[in-house]
Amino acid sequence: MRLFRSILVPLDGSSFAEQAVPLAVDLARRAGALLQVVMVYEPLPVWAMSLEVPQIDPAFDREARQRSRAYLDGIVARLKAEANVPVSGAVLEGPVASTIGEQVRDTAADLVVMTTHGRGPLTRFWVGSVADRLMRTLTVPLLLVRPKEGAVAPAPPMRKVMVPLDRSPFGERVLEAAEAFASVSGASLLLAYVLEPVLPILDPVMTPTVPLDGALREQLRQQAEAYLSAMVSRLAKGGIKAEARLIEAPGAASGLLELAVQERVDLIAMATHGEGGARRLLLGSVADKVVRGSEVPVLVLRPESPEA
Repeated sequence: MRLFRSILVPLDGSSFAEQAVPLAVDLARRAGALLQVVMVYEPLPVWAMSLEVPQIDPAFDREARQRSRAYLDGIVARLKAEANVPVSGAVLEGPVASTIGEQVRDTAADLVVMTTHGRGPLTRFWVGSVADRLMRTLTVPLLLVRPKEGAVAPAPPMRKVMVPLDRSPFGERVLEAAEAFASVSGASLLLAYVLEPVLPILDPVMTPTVPLDGALREQLRQQAEAYLSAMVSRLAKGGIKAEARLIEAPGAASGLLELAVQERVDLIAMATHGEGGARRLLLGSVADKVVRGSEVPVLVLRPESPEA
């Protein structure tokens, strides 16, 4: 298990985006990690600055750069004075999502913490754009925090981390990151498996040709229970406290969100897709719905390849 050593936090000038900072600071302090705070400035297109239009002035571009630098310098100075962790800051330039990805690779960051969207004078409405794109491109854990109205709150407690699994090695790749969270915070893991309805096979005219098989459903349940039991035992050998929940639900996302509320979990950690029988944990379906529906932070990981 590899603990976090460099945590990157993208900001956009809004108080909404800053709500990711307390959790990132808390994790950096517990893990002894470097905290990188970055802001990406997107320059005005060359063609726009070259237009002879009074509203578009190259001076605006320079002033916007200066505001970005002043804002980030203020954040870094405050964190250095208050956070008691090593902090670095950088104003980057280019397309936001790809530039953040390049910074992650260039600095060997092993965790990105950000809100699902920001809102303010320098913001770019990240929901559905930057955060969404990073979920699809980063190969390091991405911790997403849903911002709320009001002042920036202290870091939430991390007592229980829920990890949805689907019996695939691909889906299990997120376990390393979940174990790192458990190690630095003392949290326990809750392994979750959603048993969805077994659908009948349909013929071309949509007439059921194979009835629901109770024996098959029981077999799937037993296989899932054995799998979860083995995973709990494996984690226990590594000193990680874990328990498992097998639930039945008509949909994986709704079942997971309901379980998270019932179990009062503080974090959900999941792979962006799995290779299980029904390929349930697919980004754009389950993981995407969980990110958008969860009231607690969600950590997503897109393993580099199905063979990884």
